[in-house]
Amino acid sequence: MPNMTGDRLAMEMRRIRPDIPILLCTGYSEAQQKQTARAIGIRGIVMKPVLMYKLATAVREALEDREAQADTGRTAPPKPPGG
Repeated sequence: MPNMTGDRLAMEMRRIRPDIPILLCTGYSEAQQKQTARAIGIRGIVMKPVLMYKLATAVREALEDREAQADTGRTAPPKPPGG
């Protein structure tokens, strides 16, 4: 994506709308990105090539997590790493 990385886009989206569920689709190592992704509010990682059932599962989990957060009132956006 020109001019903005995916993690920066996720942080900007969460700044504008803290309750939005975000999934990351990537071809990079899941283990490397999982901790950083959670820290900036990404609710799930789907590895490329994307399999439909894995995408469907990730979407369902992100929506269920969103509902659980709404029930507990947790909607504040996470702070960026190092910030």
